Amino acid sequence: MAPADLPSGADGGGPVYELDIAAGDEISEPVVLSLYAGSSILDPMQGMQRWNPMNVDWEDVPAAVDTASAWISAALREPGLYRRGEVDPENRRPAK
Repeated sequence: MAPADLPSGADGGGPVYELDIAAGDEISEPVVLSLYAGSSILDPMQGMQRWNPMNVDWEDVPAAVDTASAWISAALREPGLYRRGEVDPENRRPAK
């Protein structure tokens, strides 16, 4: 997503990805979003975050982190804006 298209306060911290669905539709089954982290995967705080427009802040998303392949993956049920970012340890688990 282009920085100019981000809501106020959501900029900074690297690329942002939008999970969007058709108007009125709901996500009935989880959608897996995988973000490539590259060498930053070795950062023990690296994980996935979702933009909360009500709180105007990024929130941690529980995600699996594969340090061998450098991917961060999460099963999502909500549309919105997602990015890599620093998360609490309980929201970062090793991939199986």
